[in-house]
Amino acid sequence: MEQTLQDAAPSHPNRRKIGNFFLKPAYNLKFGYRLIMAGFLCFGATAWLVWQKLGQFDALMNQNYADVSPVAAAEIMAQAAEITLGGFLCFVLFASMYALLMCHRVGGPMVAIMDTIHQLQEGNYDINRRLRKRDELHPIQNSLIELARKLKAEQENDHAE
Repeated sequence: MEQTLQDAAPSHPNRRKIGNFFLKPAYNLKFGYRLIMAGFLCFGATAWLVWQKLGQFDALMNQNYADVSPVAAAEIMAQAAEITLGGFLCFVLFASMYALLMCHRVGGPMVAIMDTIHQLQEGNYDINRRLRKRDELHPIQNSLIELARKLKAEQENDHAE
């Protein structure tokens, strides 16, 4: 019998699915909302400014043909192009800064979590390292601290017996 590709592929229960995105949409979209809103804000401001320049260009073109300066028309179009590029660069700058902030909010806690795990592996259960207020991954760190408390209590009960 011929085996299909789907039959040959191993089943992965932990494989990510699009449905997993909707398990905690408030958490998943918390960061996306801000970036999307910034994108709309940059796009809206850029579109409005370009619209204003195109209005100037239209007014210039509606004048008597002999009075229209090609240099003035070219300047208005160049300004519209500069505004468009400026809006794009503003969005790229915002997105970059936002990405750095998110890396800081996730990367810093990862260091703390890895340190907590290392302390647990070494047998040190006197851990009370807290994350900063606005950091992500609080539930993981809090669970590790609670685990350390339980392990310490079990260790003290074993030594008492």
